[in-house]
Amino acid sequence: MRRKIVLAIVLCLFAALTIGTAPALAASGCTCHTTEPPTASAAHAPYVPSVTVCRTCHKGLKVPHNEQSTRAIMWMLGRSVDAGYRLHGEAYDVLNLGRSVQRVNVTVYLQQRAQGETTFTGIGHVTTNKYGNFGFTVKSPGPYAYYRAIAQGQVIPKRIALPCIEVLNPTPTLALRLLGPTGGVLPLGDSLTAKVRAKPAQMAGKTVKFTVQKRVAAKWVTSRSVKCTLSASATCNWTYRPTTRGLFRVHVSRRSSADFASAGSGWPQCRVK
Repeated sequence: MRRKIVLAIVLCLFAALTIGTAPALAASGCTCHTTEPPTASAAHAPYVPSVTVCRTCHKGLKVPHNEQSTRAIMWMLGRSVDAGYRLHGEAYDVLNLGRSVQRVNVTVYLQQRAQGETTFTGIGHVTTNKYGNFGFTVKSPGPYAYYRAIAQGQVIPKRIALPCIEVLNPTPTLALRLLGPTGGVLPLGDSLTAKVRAKPAQMAGKTVKFTVQKRVAAKWVTSRSVKCTLSASATCNWTYRPTTRGLFRVHVSRRSSADFASAGSGWPQCRVK
């Protein structure tokens, strides 16, 4: 199967969103429902508030059920397009011995959380095609918004494909400026100051890494790397004094975390003479 960078946060709604005590109607070890027909519990509300019946997401589920469940995985990426913001991804199941199978004709609920908000709101739903792929265009995307996709579960002969969830964190902006060079030239002995400004404002307090490289024998060689904590204004300065002449470049980066995707600036250059 074609693999891409999988930003997958797999959540089995059967196991993680349980009510507590296993009902008599359910198969041994199952705690996802308490009534017949099964009705969604309050624990599901933060995920798909509009869904009130378990069978909407747990499609084809019968009580009791004894089918073997498989590990469902989904990835989702996003990119800006003329029409807005394009979300696309794939849902599939992991079978025995590492084999996988596409999730075909599965409903995927798409949601958005605006920057600074705490809850997701629905923006639509789509159905996966015969390859397990899905796509959706957000026509009025908010800046630095979070996106979430929740794939419907399925009952397939002899197995249950569990629902799963994937969150796409926003990518922050890291704007880097070099202070000190004049016309791209820095006299030897002078200091070079790299100044970064991050957006959105919620990046304040996060850690970024500055990297300075020198051009040596047609290759870029790292001279030094340091970490810096962004201030309350989401800015940070780092000063570096080259000890040799040559062509230098500076970069600032941020690793992915639970709330933001990884990001990086450009590589502005200066020549030390």
